[in-house]
Amino acid sequence: MAATGVSGLDLYVRTDKGGGLARRGEAGGLTSESSSSAAFRRAARVLALLPLYNGTRSAELGVPEGAELSQGRTVGPGERKPIVFYGTSILQGGCASRPGMVAQRDPRPPLDHPHINLGFSGNGRMEREIAELLAELDPSIYVLDCPRT
Repeated sequence: MAATGVSGLDLYVRTDKGGGLARRGEAGGLTSESSSSAAFRRAARVLALLPLYNGTRSAELGVPEGAELSQGRTVGPGERKPIVFYGTSILQGGCASRPGMVAQRDPRPPLDHPHINLGFSGNGRMEREIAELLAELDPSIYVLDCPRT
């Protein structure tokens, strides 16, 4: 697996004017973006996606003097129906090149929903029993990644 997926992090910055930019983390540290950059001075929302596999003991984010930080709004239970992802390890996030390359971690608004990740390494074959269990859920949408058998 790519070291950036296993140990790296992705940092996304959205400005007041919409749009945004991403700065990719590398294993062992962030690549070239300082806390004094113009993007951080105008940032309305910052999202850090931590490593997919290796644990994180601590993380630090430097911000310009006078900047304020607050916890972002999260989607509450029952506020939006979840997106249900079912399939193989690829859907689960295995072998992603970066933390932000996993479908469920996409920071854009269309996926700003709660989600249920049912990606399984070496499986995801949509057996009858799994299909019956999935049919009991009431999601906004299903995302299926089932290999042909």
